Amino acid sequence: MVPSLLIGAISLVALAITPVFALLVISCALFGNGAGLLATPRVTSLQAYPVNDGTVLGVVLAVGSVAEIVAPLAAGRFAANVDRPALARPPCHSYLKSRPCSWHAR
Repeated sequence: MVPSLLIGAISLVALAITPVFALLVISCALFGNGAGLLATPRVTSLQAYPVNDGTVLGVVLAVGSVAEIVAPLAAGRFAANVDRPALARPPCHSYLKSRPCSWHAR
């Protein structure tokens, strides 16, 4: 499990800082491999709970499903509250003086 977590963490850092599309694709592939490596030990570790293995697997998969719903919503909320860099802002033309650009209000 540790190697899969390390691969996932390294690939997420690479995803966050990569400036080139090819590296983005490679980082996504690494993340997919890390996630795939995590699935096998997760199911294999159920041998520790032989009586309730179905319940444990159901809980683990349910938590993963909830995370797949909540994480994008939280990331969207976070991204909406982060100030965009000046280069990403839309142009504000002088003829809009009666109605200033929305990013001037911040």
